[in-house]
Amino acid sequence: RCVSAFDVLPDQAGEGGALKEDPYDPQLISQEFAVSSLGVASIIKVRLAHSASRPLGLELAPNAEPEEWPTLSGVTAGSSLEAWNRGSDERRRVRPGDRVVACGGARGSPVAARLKTVLHAPEEQEVAIEFGRPKTEASPSNGCRPFLFCHEERTPPMVVQDSDESVNAGCGLPFISSFPGFSSCRMGLPRRAPILLHFDVNKTVIHSDSISAKACEDGIREAVADLFWGIATARAADEPPFRSEGSGFAGKCCGPGGSAPSPRWRWAGTPPGIEPPTGLQLEDGATLCTYFKFCKTYVKDKAAMKQSVRSFDMVEDQATAGKMHAVVASAVDQMRIPEALLRDCESSALEQVGLKGGMYFIVPTLFHLVASLQREGREFAVLFRSFGKDHEKVKSEWNAFCELRHPVFSRLIADIGPLDGSVPHLPDRRVHRLHTLYRDEQGPLLLLDTFTNGPEDRTWDSWAKSKPRPTGDTRDGRAFAQAMNSKTVDGLANLQTWMRTHIQQQATSAIKDDWAWWQWHGEKAHAGKLMPLIPGSDAPRQVFFDDNIEVDDPRIVDCRTPGGEVVPARKCLGSGLCVKVNPVEALLS
Repeated sequence: RCVSAFDVLPDQAGEGGALKEDPYDPQLISQEFAVSSLGVASIIKVRLAHSASRPLGLELAPNAEPEEWPTLSGVTAGSSLEAWNRGSDERRRVRPGDRVVACGGARGSPVAARLKTVLHAPEEQEVAIEFGRPKTEASPSNGCRPFLFCHEERTPPMVVQDSDESVNAGCGLPFISSFPGFSSCRMGLPRRAPILLHFDVNKTVIHSDSISAKACEDGIREAVADLFWGIATARAADEPPFRSEGSGFAGKCCGPGGSAPSPRWRWAGTPPGIEPPTGLQLEDGATLCTYFKFCKTYVKDKAAMKQSVRSFDMVEDQATAGKMHAVVASAVDQMRIPEALLRDCESSALEQVGLKGGMYFIVPTLFHLVASLQREGREFAVLFRSFGKDHEKVKSEWNAFCELRHPVFSRLIADIGPLDGSVPHLPDRRVHRLHTLYRDEQGPLLLLDTFTNGPEDRTWDSWAKSKPRPTGDTRDGRAFAQAMNSKTVDGLANLQTWMRTHIQQQATSAIKDDWAWWQWHGEKAHAGKLMPLIPGSDAPRQVFFDDNIEVDDPRIVDCRTPGGEVVPARKCLGSGLCVKVNPVEALLS
């Protein structure tokens, strides 16, 4: 896809509107906007196909600061740029003095200062680059829209081709009066903050901690149940109590003889989604909840509750149940490995990357996200966070993706190159290390390269489950870590430093979080999976994705300010620090 790498903000667009992009057009993104209030200049847009043997033929201005928009100091005889100039008229040639105003595309960095690194990448690639010319050298715009030359997917490498014959390539673009003030008017690409992405594992990036097809479908059914919102009400006493065979509902919720009103759930008729619908009129005593929450609230037997959630047997309206089954079928189809691939690949090859039962394990959305961020040149790191033991299973498929061994999703980064540290300009994004984050009254303690739940004969989780409830924390995990000779990161400040280093390395690791601490504190957010914000003017952006985050409560994520105070729930959720995930919604979006 051809992707423009500069933004026009609405308040700067002037008359004519803002930048328009069609992300589904693989040939051309039409950009129509007016910035006449900012003056006139000429923008030349080309897409350059990288040669495996020669560079693109660009040089950056020497000693350019990272914050500056680099200027071409020379045009060398190299690959498609030479062909571009040879086949272009004077107005369209790229020459010394032309300024790179943006860089994007298949491999390009959105930060033009990184252009030199991109151009020296060894593998074959395409880079979309925009060159600007000061107003005094610009040709009259004649009101024409800008042009973008794209390298078509089926065109042999090193051919630059106009993908829209209707575009008058001689036209200029009303843009900006002079380049020295380019960044000061905020039309340029600012430096974007590095990102630390925290991903819960079970029911966030995988549908089940088991790799069997049945377990995958069960996980999908539970996720679908949590997307359908409905109204829970009490049934009138003279109505027969609803009971679906095997649900265990009537016996748990009705009084003796079934005389007491029993709750019922009716779909609100709104599209499935994480956010609750608005504008619904609720009668007295009625509550708005998903089908999953309805079952969890009213079916007290855990096994019966799971059965009702997965089978939808407490959905009275069969048309509603049919819609839910249809969403399940669509999601299962998305998670199924294509038959052609199953025929072409040996079972052992699929099993080596953690794929069994004809189903994907990690949701495809995660691979698409990582590939997209990598193409944009974003600086980011990943932490897989879980209370359980599912890290190793994720590690297998994830590392296969990074090493270009994944039979399906490695194609997303095949033109970028392996993310295993073997290419100098690309980070090693494989999971090498599994850590444990222990918490107590003294603060967090990260046990490096240690994956543990405490002593085998008295695990930390068993302490939290013990009856009666413990009155104090007697685990003494710090002494246990010392006895294991584990290297540790002690305290909030040191944990923040470790996370900053993790981001700088653009690494990926996995952390087993302290379920016992969260459980002992009544499953409250302030004792959940810790996400400390990092101080400083260059602080990275952090986002925590978890299915257990509620629409009004971080619940399972403990977000702290750089100073250690609890971040209010409204800010956690409203500013995008904590994001509720439904893997089916992500799968079908």
